[in-house]
This record gives sequence, structure tokens and C-alpha cells, in this order.
Amino acid sequence: LKSIYIAESDVHSYASLCELMSISPKDCQELADMYKARQRFAEALEWVDRGLSIEHGRQWRNESSASLAFMRRELLDRVGRSEEAFLMTWEQFERRPCEHTYVDLMKRVAREDREHWRNRAMETAKRTSLSGFIEICAGAKEWDALARHIDTVTREDLESVSHGVTEKAAKGLARSHALTAAKVYAALGMRIVKEGKSKHYRYALDHLWSAKKLAEKAGHADMWSSLVDEVRQNHARKQGFMPGFEEIAAGRRPASDSFEERARKRWKKQVSQ
Repeated sequence: LKSIYIAESDVHSYASLCELMSISPKDCQELADMYKARQRFAEALEWVDRGLSIEHGRQWRNESSASLAFMRRELLDRVGRSEEAFLMTWEQFERRPCEHTYVDLMKRVAREDREHWRNRAMETAKRTSLSGFIEICAGAKEWDALARHIDTVTREDLESVSHGVTEKAAKGLARSHALTAAKVYAALGMRIVKEGKSKHYRYALDHLWSAKKLAEKAGHADMWSSLVDEVRQNHARKQGFMPGFEEIAAGRRPASDSFEERARKRWKKQVSQ
């Protein structure tokens, strides 16, 4: 019966039926949607508020509504309560700092207030995790803030972050923050080397080549020299990795073939003779 009332946009019959039964957050959303479609935003907001007030009272299962909070913010704008909508956006970012809530927040900030709220949001984002902060900054292209923060952490800290996160950051930073990008690329490479997975060594070499070129571009060849010493001291026995690394140390980009591919080619050449 509810589906029929929704299809007919019969808001009064739907509301009456809900009052006879137990009204749920999903019911409140449906009613709000119908009022919103009629551009009766104040009434829609009343149903949204009612839905939010009962949402946490019990486990609603499939009668819950995850969109009520987002709908409330939109309706607040519609009824001229934009300041309240902005504060709600900020509260959502504080509860769940991520790329999407950050972008949403900055869309609502007035031009003259952007620097204030950007700084405040960045400080809040730092309280999540290094990985979370990098994701926010890389997704929103906040390269200056990201570079400043990465300069305060160790390369080992960066090695603990998944490559999907740090690789995106390294590519973005390389355009304007060469030394910081070199640090991230070094972390990407050393993460693979320390794991000892020979089939991924070619990726490690690519990352370390990028680290070398960016460090030299930034005028910090000493960073690369220190990394060379570290690798030679701690990973000299990794025969699938060291020849390619020594090529890089000598200023030559190594072949892109992996250790397994090179071994297969050597074996094929030997058996064909």
C-alpha cells in the first residue's frame, strides 16, 4: 500500500497510514521526498527532523535511512538556514574526515574564509591517520599541506602506508615538491625491498629511480647517497634486486624486465644453444 501511495505521490494517505502503524526513518524520508518534490521544503524538513530523532532509538534494519542527514543539510539551505547547514557539514567532517567530506566542506566556504577553514580542516584531518591524511590531501590536491606534513614524518612511517595511497601522493607532489616526492618514492621502493618479494622488484626499481631523479632535481643528492649506503648495507644479498639498483646508483635506468623474466630469458637462451 505504501508503494502505491508513493507512486501516486499521495502524501496525506501515506502519512495517515504511518500514523496508524509504527513510523520509521525510511517512512520519514519518503514523506520528505514527496514534500520536497512539491517544493514544500519546510514540511519536508519537519519529516527529516522527525526521522533523525527516531533513527538511533532502535535497530531499524531495512527501515533505516542513511540519507536523512544529507537531505537535512540540503533543506536547510532551501529554507534560508545556510549557516546551520554549514555547521552541520563541519560536524560531519569532524566525525568522519575523508576526501569527500573535505571537498563538500570547502565547497560551502566563502572565498574570504577559505584559508581559515582549510587550516582548521587540515589540523582535524591530522588526527585521523597518516594514510587518511594523505588520502584527503591527494584527493583534494592540497599539495602544500601534504608536503608540510610529510616533511615531519619519517620514511619508515610512509613505508607503512599502502602503495595505492602513497603512489598517488608521489605523482601529485612531483610537480611542485620534488624533495618531498623523492621521499615518498623512496618509501614506495623500500617497502617492496623490505618485503623481499622478488616479482615486485622491478616496481621498486622504478620508484627508486624516480626518488633519485627528484632528489637531484631538488638539489639534495645527499639524500640519495644516504639511501644507496643503506641499501648496500642491508640488502646486498638480494640478487634479484641489487644488479638493477647498482645500475641506478651508477646513473643508468635499469631494464624494466623483472628478475623472473630475465631468468626465463637466460634459461631459454641456454637451452636453445
